[in-house]
Amino acid sequence: MRKVELRMNEQEKYNVIKELVDHNGNKNRASKKLGLSIRQIDRLIILYKEKGKSGFIHGNRGKCPTKTLDKSISNDIVLLYKTKYQGFNFRHFVEYLEEMENIKVSYDFVYKHLTYSGILSPKARMKTKKEFKKQQLLKEKKIENKTEEEIEILINHEIALEDAHPRGEKPKFFGEVIEQDGSIHVWFGGIKTCLHLAINKATSTIVGAWLTIKKL
Repeated sequence: MRKVELRMNEQEKYNVIKELVDHNGNKNRASKKLGLSIRQIDRLIILYKEKGKSGFIHGNRGKCPTKTLDKSISNDIVLLYKTKYQGFNFRHFVEYLEEMENIKVSYDFVYKHLTYSGILSPKARMKTKKEFKKQQLLKEKKIENKTEEEIEILINHEIALEDAHPRGEKPKFFGEVIEQDGSIHVWFGGIKTCLHLAINKATSTIVGAWLTIKKL
């Protein structure tokens, strides 16, 4: 296991929050000791419980604050979301970037670069999810020459798969993870059948599909 090394100020935060959580300490005392608000203390507690010591490593080490939002900053933001802050809604993520990582950017900037990288906020509405997934499939040329009904079915299926399984790091290699699911519907002929799909998670491509009819 990789050893986690903290700087002096990071170590102090870690020690105070660890003591607070492990021994049910006083938040006001911790707040005064670190010079932070209760709200910031609550966030540090969440980081400690979710990430342990590694959650206190400053995500912007070696970088000076800058007003020029270049590609390196957007890459840092995407990487931080995929690793340290995965699952956070975008607005909270923006607040954590400023308070914990010393990266001050607008919500629009974060939204633009995360969505461009294929990341959608967990708080997104179903209509937004569908449009986002449709644009992804269009970009990947997976719904060419398909009817609107077929596109809708594929979009709903992929969203259902994402909602049914915990979000984690996407597999890197084709065939590493194959997900399967079924959908019962009147696909043709007035008889309900179940459409089974097998999807390669690394590329989101369908690698198998078949229909079954329930015998009476």
